[in-house]
Amino acid sequence: MTKLVLILLTMLLSVQSVSAQSKRKKPAIDDIHTVTENPCGVRQSISQVIDEAELEWRSAALGSGTAYFYNTRRIICDSKTKTLKVWVKGVRETSKTTASMSRYELDCRGERLKTLSTVEYYENGRVSNNFEPTNPKWSDATPETVGYAVLVTVCHKDF
Repeated sequence: MTKLVLILLTMLLSVQSVSAQSKRKKPAIDDIHTVTENPCGVRQSISQVIDEAELEWRSAALGSGTAYFYNTRRIICDSKTKTLKVWVKGVRETSKTTASMSRYELDCRGERLKTLSTVEYYENGRVSNNFEPTNPKWSDATPETVGYAVLVTVCHKDF
């Protein structure tokens, strides 16, 4: 009889333990569609970050005869200056050859940009001009320019 009571008590305790475990809340999982802002002012959801990283060069702007693309895998967010550094490639629409490669620094919150370096190319791929200012200055992103389109696209601005 004592054995039977012990067995029943053990079974009762194990059932209570299992039911208590099933009532515990599962840890919350971040919603991949929730938009957050990084230290540099870029507002993106996790799903957008994943989508963007799938393609190395994404379209940023169209200029006169040139399409501009930014490198999604080489964007650097400097948490001290709260700015982004990004590579932008210009591709001639007719010959599909690289026309330029530029490194920009973007201030997403202040809607400013500066050119850190630019290399321009002839159609045959040889360097035609190399520009690297010693003290690059910030300039406002002027609407309806390539620089403005790059800033809006890379910073994921909703105007």
